[in-house]
Amino acid sequence: MTIPQSLEPGVHHLVVRDASGGELARLEVEVAEASAGSLSGTGPAAVTAWVLAAATLLAAGGFVVARSRKRAVATH
Repeated sequence: MTIPQSLEPGVHHLVVRDASGGELARLEVEVAEASAGSLSGTGPAAVTAWVLAAATLLAAGGFVVARSRKRAVATH
């Protein structure tokens, strides 16, 4: 995922939706304003947040696949 440099500081949400538009998962992310000469967030806290976000998205994807397979079996 690429976060644009023009993204305004504040609270934002990453939302995973299924094919019909239903919300499967939501992750709240707070974007802080960068100070002059600072590096982007690194270290354990930043890594933990990204791992949690990735795990949430993977779980939501698995749910969508399992649900679509269940529907396919039920229609046959």
